Amino acid sequence: MAFKQTNNKVTAITHFINLWLKDQSFYCANCGEKWNAEYHIQESCCEHPQFGRNADHAMAVVKQNKDIRDTRLKETGANEDNTIRFGASMPPKLVADLESYFKKHDEKLFNTPAELHAFLKAFPAFKVCKKL
Repeated sequence: MAFKQTNNKVTAITHFINLWLKDQSFYCANCGEKWNAEYHIQESCCEHPQFGRNADHAMAVVKQNKDIRDTRLKETGANEDNTIRFGASMPPKLVADLESYFKKHDEKLFNTPAELHAFLKAFPAFKVCKKL
């Protein structure tokens, strides 16, 4: 993948995600196994196969996040006694690919909570709470 040079992490992530969503590889979101035409004949790749492309898996997570946001008791995603607070949810392959990309540049995906908040403001579809 070719990327623009930037000092802004959100810009780099935005560009990465735009390219990542265009990847047409068909794989299982559960185990990461690439699609094999024989899976429909033989046993599947894993116990709970979820085949699709990056965009398919991202849309599933976005829909799931919306459902979770709508069912949380509090805007912050906390439960009734504030012992659990939900923040973000992304497709596992996206997280792994982003971490790998930033590792190549000797950087962590999110170094501080402020970087995570900036990401969630730029990509509200990955938020599991209404209010940060």
